[in-house]
Amino acid sequence: MDDEIVFIKRLLDSNAFKPNIPNLFERLQDYKSRLQDIENRNAAVRSQISLHENSLGSDLDIADNSISAADVKKNDSLQLEVDECQGDYQNLKSEIFNYTGNILIMNKPEVK
Repeated sequence: MDDEIVFIKRLLDSNAFKPNIPNLFERLQDYKSRLQDIENRNAAVRSQISLHENSLGSDLDIADNSISAADVKKNDSLQLEVDECQGDYQNLKSEIFNYTGNILIMNKPEVK
């Protein structure tokens, strides 16, 4: 996902689009903003997962190597957040590629 986001950002910042497309700038800015929101959510989820993993590790060192119901609930909650973030990202990526795919400047093959 991280590599794809870098690619999409570069695409949106490029000059690879046909000129005179109505509302092109606004659409690209909207996509950039929404992509940034997903990046922020992704970072937050990763941070939550890291904290949860650390908590699980310290709990297992102290306790009797069992996982509590609260830990299982937290795992499920984090999995839902990951799935939602991934789904939102996939939807945005599809929307961006569907829109930009139709307005890319295409080089004409050279005629010999």
